[in-house]
Amino acid sequence: MAAAACSSSSTSGSPGSDAGLDSSTAVDSTTGEGGADGGNDATESETGNESGAGDAGDAGVEAGEAGPPPVVLVSDAPNAWLIATDGTSVYWIDWVTTDAGQQNGRVMQVAVDGGGETPLAITPGVIPVGLAIDTGNVYWTESDSKLWQVSKSGGTPTLLQDAAVAAPLTAAGGFVYFRPTGDSGVEAVPVDGGAVTALSATGNPVDLAVVAGGVYWADATGHIAYVTIADAGTPAYLVNGFPGQYVSATIYQNLTTDGTSLYWPRGPGANPSGVMAIPLSGGTPQPLVDAGTDSPRSVVTDGIRVYYLDVTGSVALVAIPVDGGTPVTITTAGLGSADISGTPGPTIAIDSTSVYWLNPPQIMRIAK
Repeated sequence: MAAAACSSSSTSGSPGSDAGLDSSTAVDSTTGEGGADGGNDATESETGNESGAGDAGDAGVEAGEAGPPPVVLVSDAPNAWLIATDGTSVYWIDWVTTDAGQQNGRVMQVAVDGGGETPLAITPGVIPVGLAIDTGNVYWTESDSKLWQVSKSGGTPTLLQDAAVAAPLTAAGGFVYFRPTGDSGVEAVPVDGGAVTALSATGNPVDLAVVAGGVYWADATGHIAYVTIADAGTPAYLVNGFPGQYVSATIYQNLTTDGTSLYWPRGPGANPSGVMAIPLSGGTPQPLVDAGTDSPRSVVTDGIRVYYLDVTGSVALVAIPVDGGTPVTITTAGLGSADISGTPGPTIAIDSTSVYWLNPPQIMRIAK
């Protein structure tokens, strides 16, 4: 490691604020930062008939008000993979091929207003595959199953775990949470190093969110599961349906939170595709938007609106209120390569003023 130069849903509630984390902290692996409070008032019957949801339909969504076009922050990130922001900088992972043919991974940073790019770490011969941030540090997993940390201000990276770490991962409350290799379970390690704690030995997370004393994950088999951080053990289901009923059986899955609800994309299948929501207190998952046969991906929220990529046909960046309503297209520009193949997870991020996304080799920004 080189330092850089510079069936039906569960109706039971989920863990409360006394379960180990301050309930005001809501962190997901999309932004790594806390969100504002929000709600969800849309309805969906047990049979899958939906009401109260916005209707995107096959023809797309309403156009937003004309505004400034997207800005190119970065133009030389050909293999950008994941993105996060803290409102001051944008962070991403990617890799480049040397003249000798070696693939070197990079953990990168750029100011939200653009300017010079800072390589926080170079990973010779290995590729970063997971990314998370907290207030002070950037964390990543690598193709050799190691977990690393580096300060946002730069310096020498610190090895937190030297084996058996995989993506996804997220950081909150002084811990990094991750899926171990072998596709099963959730574990945690202190951000300053130390012993690994196994929170669950079962489950196959494709994305993680930490909120209200629990770790939640979508598992791509129709479930959203969680364990309480204080007690760990066998996970419970906040959402328990057959694959595609509420949660898509797909690797293109991510989970975001505003501190009161969880949001995720549902691809077309048993029900129309859409952006789904459920309160942390439990209930039946509700559609915020019926996207028909479109494919929403990479949801993020600021507690006021949910933002997502619609990748069917012409790719669009779309927003919808957290309590449902009419979705609005923010832009269709700067999205020509935003539909990243493979298992990219979150490829958009937000702060208080802007939305950022990967459009390799570019990283883009647009005002909300």
